[in-house]
Amino acid sequence: MRKNLKAAVILIIVSFAASVSFAQEFIGLRTDNFSGSNGMLLNPAAPLSGSLPWDVNIIAGGISAYNNYLYLENTNTFSAMNADSSALNFKDVNQVRATENAFLQLPSAFFKTGDFAFGFFITGRSAASVISDTYPPGINSLQNIPFDVPTTLPKFDVVLLNWMEVGVNGEMLLQEAPSGNIIIGANLKFLGGFEGINFHNNEELIFTRGEINTDITNLDATYAFTENAGGGNFTNLNLNGWGIGTDLGIIYTINGGKRKSYHANYNWKLGASLVDMGFIRFNDEAGKYALNSETAFEIVTAELDSIDDLIEFNRTGSRTLYDFAQASKTGDKFTNMLPAAINLSADYNIGKGFFVSAMITRRINFINENMVARANTIYIAPRYENRFFGFTAPVSLYEDRFVHVGAAARIFFLTIGSDDLVSWINKSEYNGTDFYAGIKINPIWLSNSKNDKKYKASKQLDCKGPINPNGF
Repeated sequence: MRKNLKAAVILIIVSFAASVSFAQEFIGLRTDNFSGSNGMLLNPAAPLSGSLPWDVNIIAGGISAYNNYLYLENTNTFSAMNADSSALNFKDVNQVRATENAFLQLPSAFFKTGDFAFGFFITGRSAASVISDTYPPGINSLQNIPFDVPTTLPKFDVVLLNWMEVGVNGEMLLQEAPSGNIIIGANLKFLGGFEGINFHNNEELIFTRGEINTDITNLDATYAFTENAGGGNFTNLNLNGWGIGTDLGIIYTINGGKRKSYHANYNWKLGASLVDMGFIRFNDEAGKYALNSETAFEIVTAELDSIDDLIEFNRTGSRTLYDFAQASKTGDKFTNMLPAAINLSADYNIGKGFFVSAMITRRINFINENMVARANTIYIAPRYENRFFGFTAPVSLYEDRFVHVGAAARIFFLTIGSDDLVSWINKSEYNGTDFYAGIKINPIWLSNSKNDKKYKASKQLDCKGPINPNGF
């Protein structure tokens, strides 16, 4: 892959982008009425609207991998683990899109008390995005670049963050009425940044690759990185920056005259959340850089091909343009923003434990150029759930175009699933995969006894008002 991509200085960033993972929202882990402290990460009002009086997450995690530009032929997830990167193929696309959102949720919990709920969570997270300009001239010709033919590289943005979160959750029943309830919630997150990168190719770059020298025209790149990420060391867990973030959520339940089940007495549950509004300021082992040349210049092709990481990219570019390896440095601190997004959800209670839910996720990275771009997704999922078992089969659109079919099951305290089962089963044009799992403890055997009594009493009295399923 490197021989194909090293035809111009900026292509080292595209090579980096191909190695990260691109994720969705881990639907089966976060959306049913027993999701508890897992659900608060998608909508901080979720636990109070759910069926559990308290919940403790032991450990949960998820990772996915999707992009619309690079793929492997006749491959599934198992065979991709041993695949050679030189076998990568390139698609003809109008815009390169790749987004990542992986997580590891460590001990977390919540509990209800009256009209309130409180919780905390500890997570490790990774997020990245690569988005090029629309209709990029030349992006589809990067696989086999001929000598002495001008090629145009489009504008593009790359942002990466690896970080930890220590957060607290608070929720309140804002309105309780026979027709429905309104619940609001918020997460406040204290952030520690391990690694960060942002790279912006601000103008179309034209290069002509020769056997001896490569001509480059109109170079305008601004970028920043921590030393460990710039050197390709993504296993270093030193904290190089700090920040703060927040999530906000609201849920409105529409109650009907006919109760559907003891643990979900709503007809509709409508939700909205604004997640991952925040930033991390990198102060240690960090640097900001710029390479700019409005006039054409040459670089030795062999020297260009020897670049393996961002540190070497910066040194080579700075020596070529300014005759000094550190002349490109413009600062020793930089800020990256979290992958903020808006989620809109709806959940319809069919009855007897059956539901149909849907959600739309929209990224809002236009707020800042150094904000990680979250994936735009739409999903619809039929679901069955009771206190001991749950199953969902989501059908989703990644970037509103690529259809993924998944499945997830919850058995007592274990949840396991994938939002893209086909990537595990079928050998085809492989551009990614998805997997998540979690284990927790909660009082499903205790809360049910209260719910059964209240549900049976409500049936006998034919009461049409809402009953709090947890007895608070």
